Amino acid sequence: MKKYYTSILLMVVMLPWFSSAQKSADFLPDKPGQWMLNKNSMNEAKPFDQNVRKLADWFHQQVPIMANPKGFDLWVYLTGYWNDKYKLRSGNYAERGELNFEFQMFLSNGGIWKVEPPHWSFEINNTEAGHGANTNLPGWDNTKDPQSQEAAMDKAAA
Repeated sequence: MKKYYTSILLMVVMLPWFSSAQKSADFLPDKPGQWMLNKNSMNEAKPFDQNVRKLADWFHQQVPIMANPKGFDLWVYLTGYWNDKYKLRSGNYAERGELNFEFQMFLSNGGIWKVEPPHWSFEINNTEAGHGANTNLPGWDNTKDPQSQEAAMDKAAA
């Protein structure tokens, strides 16, 4: 039994010497980056999008890592939430969206980390946060209710 425990202990102690970890990607943390606001994701004619643009500009001016990107390009864009059922509740009156900041880090091999890079985002005016909005709202539910009852259920829920 003592031999067994000694063998296990020896394997645990020696494991780091026999293991080889994957080499982590090399980054260029001091390379100057740029702020890239994706204007195509925002409609300048819509007041909501104008306000989000002002909010993005505030982050660009006030947050040091965003004002002077180093080691990454910062791609900023707005995504929206489209769901006709959302506005059936009187409390859900505003437009919803998500402001996204993607940190596209520079790699030492000359590339840029563009596919699923580190990012930060937050939701705007989303009272249904924490779960999906499609089937959690009052009214007709396409996953379990008959099509013939859609109009009547939506009217009652509103």
